[in-house]
Amino acid sequence: YNCYNNLGIVCTDLGDHNKAIEYYTKALALCYDLNEKRGLTMVYGNLADLNVKMADSLPASDSQRAILLKKAVGYGTNAYDIADEIGAMPWKSLASEQLVEAYELLGNFSKAFYYAKILLQCKDSMFNEDKTQALEEMQARFESDKKQLEIDKMTKEKELDTQTIIAQQAENRKQLVLLISV
Repeated sequence: YNCYNNLGIVCTDLGDHNKAIEYYTKALALCYDLNEKRGLTMVYGNLADLNVKMADSLPASDSQRAILLKKAVGYGTNAYDIADEIGAMPWKSLASEQLVEAYELLGNFSKAFYYAKILLQCKDSMFNEDKTQALEEMQARFESDKKQLEIDKMTKEKELDTQTIIAQQAENRKQLVLLISV
């Protein structure tokens, strides 16, 4: 499904919307066959994005524009619901962003505002997760460095003890030789 999805993205970027829809449809079918929910979220999100782009290229008075935007809302809602179900915050954020854009173009500002609030919550949550993860990594690194310093200290103490023992043995031999000589 990833290959078809990526081909759809390329076709979208090149402006070949029909080919993009074809690839996205194949990707969706594979995702359903494999029960790949993250993939479904991703492909639905890309379909929403594609429909918003196609609608945005049409004049505001064109009836086809409203149809495309409603499709975008449908795809975006599917992406959002699945992402919410599986707890995929980045995809939930992306779906919210697409829904904000689609609802704005439809003139439904209350729905756009609703998803804009969700988008901000998702971004805050992802930021906090990233910050928490970074702090945990720093704490783990600190603990590791602290243990390494203790190991280094103990190694140096052992080396010093070994040198002291060697020096003491040399002194003992010297005293033994002196004692035997006397």
